Amino acid sequence: MGGNLSSEQEDNEFQYLFMRNAMNKIENKVPFHEDGSPPSPRSVTKTLSFLQEEMKTNDSVVNSIISQFAERSRVGYEKYGTTLDRTDLSLLDWVQHAQEEMMDGILYLEKIKKTIKERESGTETMER
Repeated sequence: MGGNLSSEQEDNEFQYLFMRNAMNKIENKVPFHEDGSPPSPRSVTKTLSFLQEEMKTNDSVVNSIISQFAERSRVGYEKYGTTLDRTDLSLLDWVQHAQEEMMDGILYLEKIKKTIKERESGTETMER
């Protein structure tokens, strides 16, 4: 992507590459448009839903996580217009993103710990 393409052309190219990648993963079970054109964002969402259904297991916990990952992917794509297949970040950029996510996770765990301790000691606060 990039170069002399317009924003709309770049969006269409991204959608085509995203769908081609998804298509490869599900062995062409979801066809492109008959004219070979890339899908619309709405059909990308439908494809993510289809992929989610295809990945069901006999384990309800695993299915819950699969559903959550699929939803997170859908929201991320709608919010940022890209997926983790993006190629515009360096390895150091990916490390930075991972560190920031893990720091957030540690903060959430600390909040949970604090809340449990407060409940156990009967000093739960009404603050959020």
